[in-house]
Amino acid sequence: MSTSDRAALICLPQLADVLRAHGLDIVGGSDDFRADANATREALSSGPLTIIAADAPAPGMRAWLTKHATARTPVTLVRVADGSGVEIPGADQVALPTQVDELLATAELAMLGGAVGAATISADGSLDVPAPGPSTAPASDPWATEPTAPATAPAQPAIAAPPASDPWDDQPAPAPPAPAPAASADPWASPSPYLPEDLAPTPPPAHTSTPGQHAAAPVRPEPAAPAAPAPAVVHDEPIDTGAMFTTAATTRRPAAGQVAITVAGKGGVGKSSFAVAIAAKAASAGLRAVVIDANRGQGDQWKYLRVPASQSVPSIYDAAVGHISYDDLILTPDRLNPVRPAIADPLTFSVVLAPPEHLSDPDVVTTDVYAQAVQAARAAYDLVVIDTQIVEATDTSGLIDGLVVPLLRSGAWAVGISDTSKPGIDNLISRFKAFRAAGVDPDRMLVTFNRIGADLAVDPAQLRALFSGIGSYAGHVTEDTRVMAAMNSGQSPAEIPTLSGVLDHICFAVTGHTDFDPDRVIPEPEPRGLLARLRRLGR
Repeated sequence: MSTSDRAALICLPQLADVLRAHGLDIVGGSDDFRADANATREALSSGPLTIIAADAPAPGMRAWLTKHATARTPVTLVRVADGSGVEIPGADQVALPTQVDELLATAELAMLGGAVGAATISADGSLDVPAPGPSTAPASDPWATEPTAPATAPAQPAIAAPPASDPWDDQPAPAPPAPAPAASADPWASPSPYLPEDLAPTPPPAHTSTPGQHAAAPVRPEPAAPAAPAPAVVHDEPIDTGAMFTTAATTRRPAAGQVAITVAGKGGVGKSSFAVAIAAKAASAGLRAVVIDANRGQGDQWKYLRVPASQSVPSIYDAAVGHISYDDLILTPDRLNPVRPAIADPLTFSVVLAPPEHLSDPDVVTTDVYAQAVQAARAAYDLVVIDTQIVEATDTSGLIDGLVVPLLRSGAWAVGISDTSKPGIDNLISRFKAFRAAGVDPDRMLVTFNRIGADLAVDPAQLRALFSGIGSYAGHVTEDTRVMAAMNSGQSPAEIPTLSGVLDHICFAVTGHTDFDPDRVIPEPEPRGLLARLRRLGR
């Protein structure tokens, strides 16, 4: 049993019974918080699991859940009718009613699919689902599925089936030739005077419960005479992206799209939420927008956007090994929406998905692969939003030094996001100083503060002063549970009032589109009827 199928349920007895009956390893799940907590403690001693808890008004539950969330045990809080309304820092939240698969996806568990996955959990936590059939195993996921390619080319489906040499195959990718070490004159290649040695980088939160991740790769018979995939291009040097903003480097039409890159110095500040919201906001004004998930090895946009685990959907890995073109890599709304849950808002922007974890080899999905994906996106879209990993003091991925910094030097925009914690602010200031030392224009670095407590008095002048000379203040966002609830349910948070104004500022700075101009004057509607006739007659 993989850790992605192992969970502790707290005060959710009917849901626990259903998940057990359909193959998940469930601990607890009674009406008694203390009994469930004791069962969870024993289960944690044998390995990691995910906690799904109703916000029942049980004594001691808040402290118990906070302790586990702080210890990086994944916690999902289910808002039930007559619940306590407790807030748990670091916990995901799901409001009822919702579908079973929506809750499982939020908790990063393998979704079940079918009638069970689509069953509704009522506001009181109850649900009515059919009994399990002959097979109780959860739906297989795209990371391990090998669909068969059609003999002839039919009309393109919503998500095109992968070729016979499946990009989601669990078999290891072919080893590319070792890259030759290259000397770089990039300022980021040497220690920056702006990075204090005693500032320890903040590692991203550990994810021990990825949907569909199996403990061991399945054993499959070898296909007859498999076609060798195209070798991946290895390019670990910083990419020269200047032509991407000035001339057409290939035969495609000249690149025109602007690039916005979301960056943060610590996790949990809402970086991925901002990437989705910026793209959705741009699309609301009629711009063509695309989000590229460049968090290689830990890309979560497919979860946020509710791409079901039962679908085989191409990722950037497929382009890296030559299974698809870079143009076909970009998943448009009309390809993604048909395979997403019906209760999720239709997507209005396109997406390039990160590779699944077991196919995220940086020697295959290289910096150059991402650079080509960006170039293809800029050729077809008005705005390209790149969601990055946490920017650490020392770049261990190669994507920051080799892709992000060259893009920023060539005219892309950085959208820095921080919460009000000292590590969040200090780390982002250090990263922006390092960007400036690497030749990035501070006027193209924006910063916003997210998840500010509603009870905190905010002085915009102080926030501006923090990033004076290294970035421009784009506003702040107060803590609003509707933003996370929207992301957890596959909805767009772009029009939530607490977020909308900051998005206008960012989109106006990056695109110059007048719909986002804070000083725009909205014309009054033309009068109708008798008033219009009198005005025309000059009376």
